[in-house]
Amino acid sequence: MIALRKSAASVLVAIVAALSLSRADAQTAPIQGAACGSLTTALGINGSTTPTTVVQPAAGNNLVCVSGTWQYPAYQFGSTAASCNSTNAGAVQYTSGVLEACNGTSWIPIDGGMHFISTQTASSSASLQFSGTNWSSDYNTLFLNCTGIRMSATNNTFDIQIGEGAGPTWETGAHYNVTGQTATATGMMNGSFPQAAGTKTSIRVLGYLDTVSSSALYKTFSWMACSSDSASGCGANTWDSSWWTNDTNPVTGLRIVAQAGTIASGTCSLYGMN
Repeated sequence: MIALRKSAASVLVAIVAALSLSRADAQTAPIQGAACGSLTTALGINGSTTPTTVVQPAAGNNLVCVSGTWQYPAYQFGSTAASCNSTNAGAVQYTSGVLEACNGTSWIPIDGGMHFISTQTASSSASLQFSGTNWSSDYNTLFLNCTGIRMSATNNTFDIQIGEGAGPTWETGAHYNVTGQTATATGMMNGSFPQAAGTKTSIRVLGYLDTVSSSALYKTFSWMACSSDSASGCGANTWDSSWWTNDTNPVTGLRIVAQAGTIASGTCSLYGMN
């Protein structure tokens, strides 16, 4: 009986102590920079990063007790294989160099600006391809910037083609319409810019590919090309537009392909925009 009374008394003392600590902490709401209070210290969670240290004030901001002071934690996001849907709306991930948020339908870049996807560098290459891990269909528009392109021989040309489906399957048929040139081209540029003679000549291309992920609209490519050298600048300079007319399937790849010889050197970079 005496042992039971001592045990009951110990339990009662513990409960009273816990209630006292809770009342003391309740009087001081967690504020950034303020001391965590006696409760966190008593429970041994001071300086921990376990969920029990996190307090969510009425404003909705998480505070963490670090070294005896309430602080906002620095969050580091990783990638996820989860699809974006209504259940995951509001989720955030960092993948392929882009911070994205789920809007309930698709993953979109948080800042909505231009985002670097990847760079392909030519070295006697048959083509420079953007597909698979260096491709993204998360954007409405893709911006292509090719600089310092040199072909393996004078008068050799290159073209730009789209890919569709898994793989992708590169669209090489004569179904590209180049404004003012032909409706049966086999590429977006119709081989318009051959390598000029001279060791200092190069080709550059700037282009925008629109409606990338649409399955209802034709894919248009607005572009500027310049064949230049250090002496005369752009010997040939053209602004033009093209589109793929055979179908309206989503684009899953983009490639710069040599029509003769190889792409000896130069780089092409791809960026995404919404």
